[in-house]
Amino acid sequence: MAGPPVAASSSPHVVPVPYSDPAAVDPEEAYVAALASCHMLWFLDVASRAGWRVDDYTDDAVGTMGHDDQGRLVVTHVQLRPATRFDAAHAPTQAQLQGPAPPRPCGVLSGQLGAHADRLRTGAGHHRHRKPAMTIANRQFQVTDPAVLHALVRSQPLATLVRRTRRRPARQPCAAVPGPHARPARHAGGPCGARQRRVAAAAAARCGRVSTGRRRTVSPSWYPSKAIDGKQVPTWNYATVHAHGSLHAFDDCHCACAPCCTQLSEHHESHRPHPWRIDDAPPDYIDKMLGAIVGVELAVERWEGVWKMSQNRSDADRAGAVQGLLDEGTARAAEVAGLMRGG
Repeated sequence: MAGPPVAASSSPHVVPVPYSDPAAVDPEEAYVAALASCHMLWFLDVASRAGWRVDDYTDDAVGTMGHDDQGRLVVTHVQLRPATRFDAAHAPTQAQLQGPAPPRPCGVLSGQLGAHADRLRTGAGHHRHRKPAMTIANRQFQVTDPAVLHALVRSQPLATLVRRTRRRPARQPCAAVPGPHARPARHAGGPCGARQRRVAAAAAARCGRVSTGRRRTVSPSWYPSKAIDGKQVPTWNYATVHAHGSLHAFDDCHCACAPCCTQLSEHHESHRPHPWRIDDAPPDYIDKMLGAIVGVELAVERWEGVWKMSQNRSDADRAGAVQGLLDEGTARAAEVAGLMRGG
């Protein structure tokens, strides 16, 4: 394949200078750039055939390195983040951008993106092309058992609510309560803050909820393999759940939020010597506080769970990390150690 020469080198993060060139492109950077370039060429071809005039196209693509099941350093995650500005007189409509995408002519993109590239998204009114993140996931970290996912959500009620707006994604802390077991895909929560009333306008919006559970850094000093070659670095072990679906505002926030607030307070106060109860406060004060909450319900359509607990390490390294966490003597470290042992 012909093309202009590109100065290449190993990454200085892997091979130290002077045996690598920081100014050159390393293979992993070239891989991410190839995916981003392929996606750009594909989209520009789509735009040209449709008569759309593209004034500007940028892609702040990001690649993430990690270890595979054999301990090798590999690209585990690539996120394409393109943004396109169209000429106002030759711009696509919202319906056109959200329609099915034409076949992809690029072999690199076709081989890696799969179903993630089947649809185009845009922010209405700004004619900006948005692509969902493309993920090359390390499957050994994925968890699909609903009982395990729901248990983490119940144990970590404070989540991050991410919803799509016209200009940019909006993120907001949200105290959430899982729905009844008969409706395991529904969650109720109350976004808080001075701008909470604006959330009501997001009813029926596409939305996501992120619950981050147990997490702890793991020191490479705990790995027996460090004494062999020293090729180890610190990392995070963590458990997280992503819930994707549609957001709906409650018609009667007061009635809907009162049970949620009661359940949340009981969950967090029950272990205390003198637990606070919602009845401890004057009823009129509670009514005033409830009036400052916007209640929403997330109808979950898709769950994603990631439990990164050193599955990609050897048994000896995992045992060393577990013991290292236990030696820290903290409750959080012990919880992560328990998850690493399958508890």
